[in-house]
Amino acid sequence: MKKSIEILALLVLSLMFYNKCDAQIYKLRAYEFSFKYYSDNQGWTDWSDWKDCKILITIDLYEMRMKIYSEEEQEYDIIEVKDMQKDYKGNSTLKCVAIDREGLKCNVRIVNDINSNKQIYIDYLDIHWVYNVYNLN
Repeated sequence: MKKSIEILALLVLSLMFYNKCDAQIYKLRAYEFSFKYYSDNQGWTDWSDWKDCKILITIDLYEMRMKIYSEEEQEYDIIEVKDMQKDYKGNSTLKCVAIDREGLKCNVRIVNDINSNKQIYIDYLDIHWVYNVYNLN
């Protein structure tokens, strides 16, 4: 568990380019979101057009919990932190396995691209959504 916290803390710190090490709760602001879903008839849809938003997202490293304060508040308990991966372009992605309030398992991906753009993906079996974010701390 401690190693998972350290890995997540390292990612969040590098993701935010935030130099202060004593914070346990990181605050982000989502300014756009998009989604796609799975249809039995058609498979995966294309990503929707980006929609503007102003949504607070918090990541609590001590509790291993992420909250998204959208119209319907979302809460995710992180149960497993996978290795951070870099793609051929140099983009960094940390994958986590999480459980939502209803007990459904999903994947959370935190992406930091080489242009310092930051995104958080929530992936269920039948729907995925993504937030473009910036840090508030």
